Amino acid sequence: MKISRLLLIAISLNLCFGFSLAKTVDKNSPLYIDEITKKQLRKAKSLISNHNSQRANELLNDVLNNANSVDKCLTIVEYTKDFGYPFIDIRRQCLEKALKLAQSESDILQVTKIARSFDFYEVTKEAISNLLAKENTPQSLYDLCVKCQEFALNDIAQLSMKKAFNLINTVPAGIEYANKAKAFGMDDLCHKMLKALIDDDNNTRSLCILLTSVQSFEMPDLNRYLLKKALDESSTVQDYAMVWDASRKLGQADLQDLAAYRGKKLQLMMKIKQDQNGNNSSNDNSNF
Repeated sequence: MKISRLLLIAISLNLCFGFSLAKTVDKNSPLYIDEITKKQLRKAKSLISNHNSQRANELLNDVLNNANSVDKCLTIVEYTKDFGYPFIDIRRQCLEKALKLAQSESDILQVTKIARSFDFYEVTKEAISNLLAKENTPQSLYDLCVKCQEFALNDIAQLSMKKAFNLINTVPAGIEYANKAKAFGMDDLCHKMLKALIDDDNNTRSLCILLTSVQSFEMPDLNRYLLKKALDESSTVQDYAMVWDASRKLGQADLQDLAAYRGKKLQLMMKIKQDQNGNNSSNDNSNF
């Protein structure tokens, strides 16, 4: 009898609380939705455990209709994550709605990570598109890359850096990009940027200045690539002298010898030309 009375009292209080809540709180308010949501989710979880997936889905749909934040949508996913195929549609709907409600990059990344864990590729693709579309400066894309790596979304971080690559238009910005890429563990993009900087420069002097920055990345193939480009662009004795000196410092004996050969050949041709013009004054200031 005591147990029955206590049960009746508990039920009465619960009903009274529900009627009181419905009367005193706007049904669209967060307070009302939160309280109702908690009850519905507990009931849905009980139904799931008892293998009543149809009724549980109906109940979860009701919860989803009232969900007004990313957290609430993801809470529904959390309740169904250990139960397989019967709840795949409600999970997808939750993530699609969460993506629409997401305001910050962190929210979108959280939705992306969960969508990927359930192999919802359409949701993942839309989330990635939304993320990349919002960022249109190298710095904002670097920041996005950091956040992606925090969420273990390394492929999206790679896409962010690839987009940033196409926004670089100065040498200092390119060197900064290369440093960021190396710090993020993206040596391929670091290498690609440095090579692009070398390819875009057609002046021997500026290439030899650029060499100082390129050397710091410890990519020997690029050092040699730059020296060969500088040698090909050389057109004066002083140009060949700069390449000769840089090659000597880096131990590139073959390029050093080639720079010396071309430099001396140019000096000789200039002397012959001077002699032909009747200028016999000696002007051999060899730098080799």
